[in-house]
Amino acid sequence: ETVQACVAHLFETGPGDAIYSGAFTENSASLAVQQKIGFQPAGETQLYSNPRGAELPHTNTILTKARFRASRP
Repeated sequence: ETVQACVAHLFETGPGDAIYSGAFTENSASLAVQQKIGFQPAGETQLYSNPRGAELPHTNTILTKARFRASRP
């Protein structure tokens, strides 16, 4: 609910039509939260993880304002 409220606020006050996010691919919990709100996969990259000291697979996600509005009751 908190993430959904933040996304709603960003779309209401911000100039953009999309929010780009993502998570390290092994972080299935974070990706599940994003998917529940309506984020869709938008490709994969490699990002450096400071705590691990290595590049790891990263899933990029996107949520458009139109998709978010359509998914709300």
